Amino acid sequence: MGLYSLSIPLFWFPIIEKIINQEFSYGSRLILTIDRTQWKAQNIFVIGVIYKKRALPIYWQIVRLER
Repeated sequence: MGLYSLSIPLFWFPIIEKIINQEFSYGSRLILTIDRTQWKAQNIFVIGVIYKKRALPIYWQIVRLER
């Protein structure tokens, strides 16, 4: 099993879920962010949750621009 088999949902989602369950009570408000950054010929689309004045990335997708 190499690095290429690493899955964001399988690895990262349980970590974020644990943080959210520990730090936010049921019924409290979560603030989500959406961001896009262009780097060379690629766009990085990120969804995050605000935690202690910081945005923790929940999901990201690299989108290549076609020229």
